[in-house]
Amino acid sequence: MTFDHWDLYPDNQHMQNQKNYIGWLNEYGIDSWFNDYELNEKLAELSENLDFEDEEAVAAAVAEVRRYTAVYENEPCFKGNYLRDEPGSELLDSYVDMVRLYQIAMPGYEMYINLFPNYAYDFHLDVTNELYTAYIQKFIDNFDFDYLAMDNYGISATDNGWGDITRSVRTEYYWRCFRVGAELARDNDRTFENYIWTTKDLVNNNEAKNYSPTMQDLRFEAFTSMAFGASHINLYCASTPPSVLSANPDFVGGWGCIHDGGKTPELFDNAQQLVTEIKALSEVFPRYVWQEAAGFDAGGIYGATLVREAGGSFEGRIGNLSSDQDLLIGLFDEANGDGEAFMFVNSCDINDGASATITFSLTGAETVTAYVGTSAITLTPNADGLYTLTLEPGQGGFVTVVR
Repeated sequence: MTFDHWDLYPDNQHMQNQKNYIGWLNEYGIDSWFNDYELNEKLAELSENLDFEDEEAVAAAVAEVRRYTAVYENEPCFKGNYLRDEPGSELLDSYVDMVRLYQIAMPGYEMYINLFPNYAYDFHLDVTNELYTAYIQKFIDNFDFDYLAMDNYGISATDNGWGDITRSVRTEYYWRCFRVGAELARDNDRTFENYIWTTKDLVNNNEAKNYSPTMQDLRFEAFTSMAFGASHINLYCASTPPSVLSANPDFVGGWGCIHDGGKTPELFDNAQQLVTEIKALSEVFPRYVWQEAAGFDAGGIYGATLVREAGGSFEGRIGNLSSDQDLLIGLFDEANGDGEAFMFVNSCDINDGASATITFSLTGAETVTAYVGTSAITLTPNADGLYTLTLEPGQGGFVTVVR
């Protein structure tokens, strides 16, 4: 598990007032990106006119960097430096030499950059697939990181003025954003990761700002991410960030799963259940490599869009597919073998909360195992050769096939 990210503020003199948090991360074996504001400012200053061919100049810059990192670099939880959240394309250029200097100074550690989703890129412009692809490709070309991270949040909430909350999925952006990122991550050998909302929603209109995501919301966002091959699901946020507290001093309800040292029950409990379900896949999911995603239209409100935007096809892999709810299906090949796997996601109307009953056939399958919730179930075909899988609203079922 990785903690993304932990802030080091200059007025805290790096970590002197935050040792308890470091101890907690170390105790529970949680890795953490350290967002060292002072270091990031110093990296920008040092790298701006640095001649990387000048060994003495580089050595002096490295020594300055290590002066900042020395106070925490030996902590077991330290994973690397968090550089920036959602930089625009033009800012990526300015980070190249900063990252280069950091990698020289801190071999074995990495820097972290989280990318815009397509609906927020360059300050909420409507982004075409071509422009968004160019943005992500620029990140890949400039930074030799082993990951590609984005924060593609799929659900918005509105209030009708009478206290009734209606949720909606960003259908015009959501699945095609994943497709662009997932395909680029696959083709460039990057792990793919996405953030999901586990906090009272900051992006909704004022009346709905205190809306807490449901279990269906969390599952829908997490398992949709995994259906596009995401092997890291990041929770935004585990605890209330100081930036939110300073911007909302009168807010009492708690933005994060943990707020002011205590649990925000409706957030914490759902997030804890989701993490338990994801961790139940931690052994099996990495054994398969994402190939593409496909949609199944059961006549619901998302079906036609899912088929179009997911872009892939399950034909030749899954036969006689039937479902009473729209589905997103991630298609995977076994990394070291001839097997395959599918991530079925119940993509029912986000406001209806309907379970999905799915039936399908597979050719030449010896063993079929479904991982749903925290259970692994061996599926047996009926007399017609059909397998049956039931998923709760928003839930994902990871089905592995041995041939």
